[in-house]
Amino acid sequence: MAANTRQPHETRAAPSRALVATAVQDLKGDRIIGIVGGLTVLVATGLSWYSAWMSSAAGSSWVGLSLWHTRDLAAWLVLAVAVIGVLSFALTPAEERAGGVVAAVAGFAVMLYSVVTMFVTPAGGASVDVGPFVAPIGGFLLLVGGLAASDDARTITSGRAGA
Repeated sequence: MAANTRQPHETRAAPSRALVATAVQDLKGDRIIGIVGGLTVLVATGLSWYSAWMSSAAGSSWVGLSLWHTRDLAAWLVLAVAVIGVLSFALTPAEERAGGVVAAVAGFAVMLYSVVTMFVTPAGGASVDVGPFVAPIGGFLLLVGGLAASDDARTITSGRAGA
């Protein structure tokens, strides 16, 4: 009788913990690189992308402006592309090639947008800050992870065809 002392909430939580642990263990290096890249892009949207000299009644100082302050729509699009890129790594092995291509395209889009924002600054004499330099690093990791995942899927499918 004393052997079965589990509470009802423990029996429900144990299978879900096992599923999560199995999913994390099944992640391959390429997917981990891509996920880290996507998370880096998400963090980069909150960093300061531009610095501007602001004057107010209280005084003047340099103020950091995130992508959310300067280009709200672009911030949402970069956020959406990063999330789609990360979620594309969660596809089944049969869909891994398509997911890898989606992640690679998402990474390239983030890299391209970040480089453009280094040269197209908002009006008012703003200077480039750290955000446009961090975001392309995340985009590059997302691109590399996506290319590696699609290459793995191609190798797996060609191996099945030859068998």
